Amino acid sequence: MTDLFAKLRRPPGALPAARATADGGNWLAVIPVTVAAVFASLMVPHAVPPDEVPLPTVDARALAATVEADDDRVRRLDPHPLPAEIRAVGSALRAFNVAEAHGAEPSDMSRARTDLDNAFHLALSVARVSDLVDLRALEMQQFMAEVRRYERHGEISAELTELGGTFIQRMVRVGWCVEHRVLMDDAVRRVAFKLTWNKLLLVDNNPSFAVTLDEMRVLYGFYFKHAHPFEGQRPLLDAIRASAHDPASIRHANDTYENATAAWLMPKVDELARVDPTYPEPLARAAIQYLRHDYAAAGTLYERWQEAHPNGPWSLRVQNHLRATVLAEEDRGR
Repeated sequence: MTDLFAKLRRPPGALPAARATADGGNWLAVIPVTVAAVFASLMVPHAVPPDEVPLPTVDARALAATVEADDDRVRRLDPHPLPAEIRAVGSALRAFNVAEAHGAEPSDMSRARTDLDNAFHLALSVARVSDLVDLRALEMQQFMAEVRRYERHGEISAELTELGGTFIQRMVRVGWCVEHRVLMDDAVRRVAFKLTWNKLLLVDNNPSFAVTLDEMRVLYGFYFKHAHPFEGQRPLLDAIRASAHDPASIRHANDTYENATAAWLMPKVDELARVDPTYPEPLARAAIQYLRHDYAAAGTLYERWQEAHPNGPWSLRVQNHLRATVLAEEDRGR
């Protein structure tokens, strides 16, 4: 680390106090001085550990416009139903989801995959791509209604299985569904459905089906606020934490869990940074390194950011986090 760390360790200078007269006549003069003192204290770096990676900035108006456009697609379908070939894609997709949710044999899954591919290619040959986007919007609306029904009654309906496959089961496994309440809000659910639909139909890279940047920001903001280890690791990690009783084993279990969570987070940061040039990727990486207790690496990233952006909107926060890395590294060395 450079001498910037040494500067952070220096205590701030004392602020001048206002002097009142014996009868208190100058008490009004104390107010601006006090306000200045409070403001100045807020501007002085404090040791504040990063409690989460930075969240992406979402344009609420742009997101609302996308939601309205999807809903408008569904409204237009009332007098103009989808072509039969498009509806066949929806039926094939539902059959695939049911087969997967019920743990079908590989041969049955292969047939369901083939049926879905054939239906999709036939639809593309006789209908418009916009009809398929309409189908996605319609099924998304139905999916949202079924998730809300699940939250009210606590039962996974046949319709929800057809539309979402193992969605609820996966939410439970990763801790995103608690007592029949899915932690994703409606905005996140919409994006998650779209991306899953795109993946199943193999149209991830087709611009006609692309989600917007603000939709991606909403989804990844949820990921960052609700980070967890990879699904396959959770049973072992939970068992390690459950069996830890003495301070050393508890600390080891928590460190292991945090490192696994950091390993899940890092590629998510990479994915968002590839599509959102405004996202402060180095600060996210620094927060993840702090989570891994690699304070030297975190401090280096914060320091480089501060040198490149000395007066930016993240300046004070970065100084606070940088000071926390210094103290954490010092504590570990004692």
